[in-house]
Amino acid sequence: MHLLVKEVVREPRIKFFKVPRLGSYLAIKLEYDSCLNEASFDAAVSDYLEIDAKMKEVAREKAEWHEDQQEKRLEAREANEMYSAPTEPIWPEVKPQEFKTQKESLVLCLNSMGQDREFTEEELKFALNTVQHFKECWEKSERKNLLADIQWKLDANEWDRDYKEYFAEQDEMELGKLIDDAITEE
Repeated sequence: MHLLVKEVVREPRIKFFKVPRLGSYLAIKLEYDSCLNEASFDAAVSDYLEIDAKMKEVAREKAEWHEDQQEKRLEAREANEMYSAPTEPIWPEVKPQEFKTQKESLVLCLNSMGQDREFTEEELKFALNTVQHFKECWEKSERKNLLADIQWKLDANEWDRDYKEYFAEQDEMELGKLIDDAITEE
């Protein structure tokens, strides 16, 4: 969506703060889906945690199925029977949900004022294509940045879990020792 004023001097809606200058004015709406917000981040982190749990469950079921098939194969071999393996079940495909987005709106404005000329058709197409390119690049960049933020959060959660698992007991012992030392000093 865009607005093109071919001759700004003849347009009554155009206000000049200095001397009017001949030329054209072009305003192009740039609207894109932004996923860099707190709601998107929180939803994506919880979704990735659920996905991780589901993937572990599917991997466990696959391993159990293959182990069961291996046992049946061995039993058939011991009984000198022919074993025909059934076709492997179709395991559910686990994919993350699309990121929650909100619309962000901007306006790109161009003018040829002072040049006494209109925008050519080629310049108009170039400007519209450029705005479309900006939109695609910003959406791609925001998704990439959100994925990096999610990975950072998941890594931090894992680090916290590992820390608590290995060092929580030591920290409690040291804290208890400090408390005991403080009590005995008084």
